Amino acid sequence: MLQILHIDLKLSGSEEAKVRFFWDNPNEFQELVLPLDEMGELNQWAKLRYYTALPVPYPEAGHILYDWLNQNYRLENTLRDCPHGEQIVLAIAAEQGLANLPWEILHDGERFLVEKNPVIVPVRWVKGRKSSLSLHNQPNNRVLNVLFMATSPSGVKTVLDFEAEEGQILKATERKKSLCLTVEESGNLQELGYLVEDYAKGYFDVAHFTGHAEIEDGQPYFFTETELGERQNSTAQEIARALQFNTPKLRFLSGCRTGYSDDDVVASMAEALLHKGARAVLSWGDRVNDNLASEAAGTFYEALAVGRTVTEALALTYQALLQSRESGQWHLLRLYVADILPGALVTPLRTKGREPIPRPDWECSDASFVNRGHEKEGEVVWWVILFLSL
Repeated sequence: MLQILHIDLKLSGSEEAKVRFFWDNPNEFQELVLPLDEMGELNQWAKLRYYTALPVPYPEAGHILYDWLNQNYRLENTLRDCPHGEQIVLAIAAEQGLANLPWEILHDGERFLVEKNPVIVPVRWVKGRKSSLSLHNQPNNRVLNVLFMATSPSGVKTVLDFEAEEGQILKATERKKSLCLTVEESGNLQELGYLVEDYAKGYFDVAHFTGHAEIEDGQPYFFTETELGERQNSTAQEIARALQFNTPKLRFLSGCRTGYSDDDVVASMAEALLHKGARAVLSWGDRVNDNLASEAAGTFYEALAVGRTVTEALALTYQALLQSRESGQWHLLRLYVADILPGALVTPLRTKGREPIPRPDWECSDASFVNRGHEKEGEVVWWVILFLSL
């Protein structure tokens, strides 16, 4: 059973802020009042000691954050109210420059919260119409269907190794045949819209985008491709439009800084997508190593495809990355949610009546390929829908 502890940080007048802790009922809360100057100091601390080339050790940084939330032992006492042995999600809603704090590294002095048993997983709650977050756990009794689109436009200096990420996802799920991957290879949103039209509503559980995002002129953009493979600065509205009639429960923006906001003045691309109708968005909070991004994607989908909930899969990903050679960036993976927290997207493999992975009803031939008409890295790029088959 999963319990959601809401942590709502609100401004109260011009000199103080209130931190409210509550479980299901927002009217039954514990409250902590903090001076605004403490909030400003904490935000400045993050800029100087976390978002830097030589950050403070993460256990130390996480303990500083934990102690700030735990003043008067408020957080600790509230966590004790949870029934013994149940998993906890910390739904953290923050404003006034605190949205970009590294909540994922919360550390109680012994270990990171994501390492505890039962696990405690921080997620970034972007408040919408509802005053609390509700769990939506209605998994499909079939394999996990993932829509994968890689964008690598010409003229962008940093070229992503998206083939390695795709390969890692397939490798991680191959043994149990638990995932069906549909690849849109043009990197073009219009082509993505055409592809999605061919599938029934609800077919895709996850839309996975690999690429770069930046904030320019007060606007977050995700770099997609024109028909000629050139850079196209796409807004959250444009991405949402491509998926508007077939919206997956989860979107994974696997690219640098897709979960980074600019001093809380400009929302991250992940937050912007939530404001345009997305339910949950997984993203990266800063620049990240390609190898780590590929490893994270493989681990996450391996767990999600066998019936784990989204937060369970995220916790397992954190724990695996903590043990990897790239462990220094594990905490940059950030889950943003709005009114609904997705549970499991599919059922466990041995669930009665579970639909197996479909076999392709056609094979790729020369006639199946559509020439996009431009070159990338010296090779002609083709558009084809790929299925993982038995």
